[in-house]
Amino acid sequence: MITREDYYRKAHLYLESASGRKDIIDLLKFELEMGLKQKNFSKINSAICDFKNYIKKDSFLYIDDSVSNRYTLNQKKDEIKKDFLTGLGEASEDVFRAWAALPSLDFIFNPAYLLAGFAHEISGFSAGKYGGLLLLLFQTNLRIDALYETSLAGVSNPDLEKKIRKNRKDAEDLAEVLIRGNIKFDSIETCKPFLAGSSKTFPGVFKLADSLNNGKSTKLSIDYAKSLRSELAAMKSGGNFNVETFAPIVFTDNLFFLFDRDEFFKGFIGQTFLDKKDEIGNFVVRRSADLFKDSPGHDKLKFESLILQAMEGKAKILNEAGYRCLLPPQVLTDLAGISDSLSKEMEAELFGQFNEWVLHFESLGTRPDFVAKLREIMGEFDSNGNAG
Repeated sequence: MITREDYYRKAHLYLESASGRKDIIDLLKFELEMGLKQKNFSKINSAICDFKNYIKKDSFLYIDDSVSNRYTLNQKKDEIKKDFLTGLGEASEDVFRAWAALPSLDFIFNPAYLLAGFAHEISGFSAGKYGGLLLLLFQTNLRIDALYETSLAGVSNPDLEKKIRKNRKDAEDLAEVLIRGNIKFDSIETCKPFLAGSSKTFPGVFKLADSLNNGKSTKLSIDYAKSLRSELAAMKSGGNFNVETFAPIVFTDNLFFLFDRDEFFKGFIGQTFLDKKDEIGNFVVRRSADLFKDSPGHDKLKFESLILQAMEGKAKILNEAGYRCLLPPQVLTDLAGISDSLSKEMEAELFGQFNEWVLHFESLGTRPDFVAKLREIMGEFDSNGNAG
């Protein structure tokens, strides 16, 4: 294995080839593992930042005139990103644990930015891994205030005002990354009770969540939706319940109901959840206890209470008389199929379906949040049904 010194001296050369990139990735994975064992948070942060630089394609090596092969590296940016995304996927469990264990807002920002922003681009990122990511998004929102208060402990008066300004900015930046992740992974409504954990440090957190959720810059990841649907479909076809695969869908706002009424599932999602609710709850509690055992500022009782409340809320909706039969079939399937390859006639037909659903839901007074979601979908078409 190469050393950090080798990396500093010859990173630009290693990056040129797939084998050289693997050497760097192996080093970063090793540093993550050792950093966790040694509680060396600077080492952890350094490794995560290296992953981030190559995945974002903004390494200084791409712009440094002194780098002899700068032009070649710029030509290979996409290859480099792809390899480091694969490496990130392989190291995801250590990145999860690092994220949970990091003690400061600025350090936490890096793994949160990386996974909330790019997990859906990682080939083979499983439903189980998405489940861990959702738990981290919820839990980090819940502990921002605690981390902020701890960061000010023992700071002397001359430096206190500067420290407060910096840490509030760090809290706001982190909260925004987390909220964008929740929107991308269809869990912003589920996450809202957890946002109270950052509302003291960042009073505008709920306003920001609503603003971003209603805006156009952050959308549900279709890759994420397709990944969850594919694994759930395989589980249904195989006839074997897997709690780790199933658990993430429980904490989504819309996909849970959309899948449940999909022509393939035909109520399977909702019924399985009701049948296995206790098993799912026990699994999530065990998973979070293990994931957050070394997490500064973690309120175990509060976190578990909010998780179980979210599950009870889902069960209540499912048990409402007549609710499930009002949900339109194949919505997600239709959405996933909207692309340039569709004919204008098909797009117009989908637009007509959306319009009928919205009017029907409004006339029944059904689920305002779901109606709002359909209106948002409709906003992506013009009056002739053409994709915008």
